[in-house]
Amino acid sequence: MKTIILIILIVIIGGVCTAVYLASKDSEITEISTLRDVTDKFLSQPAANEIIPLYGLDNQKWNGAIFHFTNISDVSFNRTREASIGTANQWLSNEYDRAKEVKMFYSSISQILTDTQKDTLGRRHSSIYVPVANELNRLSQSSSKRRILLVYSDLMENDLNFSIYDQKNVKSDDNKSGYCTKHI
Repeated sequence: MKTIILIILIVIIGGVCTAVYLASKDSEITEISTLRDVTDKFLSQPAANEIIPLYGLDNQKWNGAIFHFTNISDVSFNRTREASIGTANQWLSNEYDRAKEVKMFYSSISQILTDTQKDTLGRRHSSIYVPVANELNRLSQSSSKRRILLVYSDLMENDLNFSIYDQKNVKSDDNKSGYCTKHI
């Protein structure tokens, strides 16, 4: 009789462990990087109510999420602000605590975007391509299942090495392609 109870207990523990593993395996992490160009006053600005739904945490609250925010300015390397929430196992976590964590994550995103609105807009020069390339490289090395890059910029590079506004860097109107001829 003790052997049968022991076998049943082992099967139950094995089943629970398998179910917990499979439930945690279904969780995914969504990473969103947002770049905002502060060199132009008239560009669209990121809004929390447009970014938050991309995570889908309202439907899948057990998934993880990472938010990166960087301003694009007249220098190539800028300060990055980040907010994150890890994945959680729905069988081992409290649903109400998770809802609070998700709400705090959303609040962090809103706070980051509000704080960065104070940054001065309009600069004489803009370094666009290095920050975008760096962020794309960082995202490509991320282990997140979903990776999204949001760029709020006109992508008009204007620095000492290359300026899209300099006519010698743009092909003539005969070609009408508008592609740059200078290689960086």
